[in-house]
Amino acid sequence: MNAALIALFVSRFGEEPHVVAALKPHASNRQIFRLTSANHSAIGIVNAVERENNAFVEFTNHFHSCGLNVPEIYAHDLEHGIYLEQDLGDETLYDILIREREQSVADGNKGFSESVEALYQKVIKQLPRFQIEAGRSLNYDHCYPVSRYDRAAMVWDMRFFRDNFLRRTETEWSHHSLEADFEKFADFLAQAPSDFFMYRDFQSRNIMVQNGEVYFIDYQGGRLGPLQYDMASLLYQSRANVPADARQRLLKLYLEEAQGYAPINREEFLRYFHGFVFIRLMQVLGTYGDKGLGEKREYFLKSIPFAIANLRSLIETTPLPFNMPALTGVFNSLITNYAQDGERTSIHPVLKLNIFSFSYRTGLPRQSTDHGGGFIFDCRCLPNPGRIARYRDQTGLDDEVIAYFRERSELEQFIVHVSSLVDQAIENYIARGFVSLSVGFGCTGGQHRSVYCTEMLAKHVREKFNIEASREHIQLRLGILGRPGRESGGL
Repeated sequence: MNAALIALFVSRFGEEPHVVAALKPHASNRQIFRLTSANHSAIGIVNAVERENNAFVEFTNHFHSCGLNVPEIYAHDLEHGIYLEQDLGDETLYDILIREREQSVADGNKGFSESVEALYQKVIKQLPRFQIEAGRSLNYDHCYPVSRYDRAAMVWDMRFFRDNFLRRTETEWSHHSLEADFEKFADFLAQAPSDFFMYRDFQSRNIMVQNGEVYFIDYQGGRLGPLQYDMASLLYQSRANVPADARQRLLKLYLEEAQGYAPINREEFLRYFHGFVFIRLMQVLGTYGDKGLGEKREYFLKSIPFAIANLRSLIETTPLPFNMPALTGVFNSLITNYAQDGERTSIHPVLKLNIFSFSYRTGLPRQSTDHGGGFIFDCRCLPNPGRIARYRDQTGLDDEVIAYFRERSELEQFIVHVSSLVDQAIENYIARGFVSLSVGFGCTGGQHRSVYCTEMLAKHVREKFNIEASREHIQLRLGILGRPGRESGGL
């Protein structure tokens, strides 16, 4: 985040945020922050892709004017790639689903509670309003990256699956035969009516729940498209694992609701529906291959077995719309190549260590690991160069500050003890096949002690283990540091 986002917050609310916390962006390359002041809270977005920002802002303003539950845009400076939106809290429909499922299974039930299904019903009753009612008057010139989910976009999704997932596994295929099936499949799906707003990533992680009401986010990739795609995304989200009987009830409810906004041919809708389920699953696997197998992001790696289980269930219960032997062979190979316990036999995850520094003034940052685990070490017990005028505008990356620390045995002892604990965790995580571990160092200002310790641990890990160790200095990235006296009153 840069100072411009804080300035935008001050301009909008008339007070400075006292907490700026980074939030996990999942698949997005955007930076997302929660800015909190004495009387206001907002979500701040930093994104260099101007057209994507413009799409979100324009779509949000339109949906808001249509009375849909979307976050209000408080302020924006699209020239600098930043905007502020309403803070809808932290709880998503997915969070509630998983929490309720764990409790339900513990109680001996099927894992999809009545209260969760009631929330899904609320979501589904709103979806036709996006697709049909608001979609009629939406300006599709603002779409990013394309304005329509047409035949070309479908072929692109299938090739994305091939290039980012299949190529990273041991799956074999005939390029010519698979390409021919892609073309035939796209020809078939392109016949579905497609003059509706297609949300594109309509799944439970993009639905916030606040005070029992559902709110919708992350529709900036929306475009003209078929109605079926969004319902396929929602009902067949791999990690959500909506039970088959609930899917049928929710699909029936959707068709009843949609017919209140436009004449819907039920038989025609269902003729194409499962084809869009398959292509959505292919697009999702492509993303898992790109972000998981390629970038080694833990959430996406762990999601692959869920997607393969979803694929297995589909193949067993719902055949492809017509004979596509090459694509069917690829699907069967993927299912076969995964062990029965859901672990991919030919993929060996690599542990990625994320080491970061932060300021206790802005609060504990969220862990970047999907499992939420890791270490936080408090460096405020160490000698503080922030009390010395000559070091106040420097950081733990500067030679003079480094020399200051190296002259003090407390720092060396601290790093030795920390390294011993982290080494033990790394060895255990590697043995168990985990793919990420977070280690945080905090000090008063996030500028000197925590930064130095982050650098020292990263150096130690790279020398001892053959793993990736990324470093992030949160407070330095925020650009708030070095003011006289900033750390002088700290520990």
